[in-house]
Amino acid sequence: MTSPEMELPSAAVPPGPGVYALAYAGPNALLRHFVQNRSIVYVGKGMLRERWSAHLSSLSQVAGLAAEDFTIRVVPYSSSAEADIAERLMIDALHPVFNHPTFGGLGSKLQGASRTGHQSASPFDVLFPGRPGRAQPGRSDAGRRARLRSAITCHPATPLPRAARLLEAAGSACW
Repeated sequence: MTSPEMELPSAAVPPGPGVYALAYAGPNALLRHFVQNRSIVYVGKGMLRERWSAHLSSLSQVAGLAAEDFTIRVVPYSSSAEADIAERLMIDALHPVFNHPTFGGLGSKLQGASRTGHQSASPFDVLFPGRPGRAQPGRSDAGRRARLRSAITCHPATPLPRAARLLEAAGSACW
């Protein structure tokens, strides 16, 4: 079964493969319309407890956001292949802003130490800098930041009731 919506820091996330959906519920003005619509902002897959831990750690280091600002729902699966399919279906149905190619995720994975000096900051880090081990935005990223802010503001928000129905359907699907 799909889990209930849980606060990210205190979530009871099971081990094993699955899909998870993050919703934003904090005070950041840039993400305000996602809060108003109780929208899913990111869908991911993987070993659920490991991904939860990575996001928890990563979001605790971000300027302008906090792990406490996010909620999570999880759908465990018996295999990574099932989770792969479910993730793609949920992304296609929900259109989460941080899954859009413009953003390419939450940038929660660390870059190799040899790459941080000459790799540009991820779109997420341009908007929400400060995480150690990631390339940081520079003065030359001002135009990029403005374009990314505009992309977030214009991105449609899928209301949570619709997302919850899709997650429930994904959790009860027979494979």
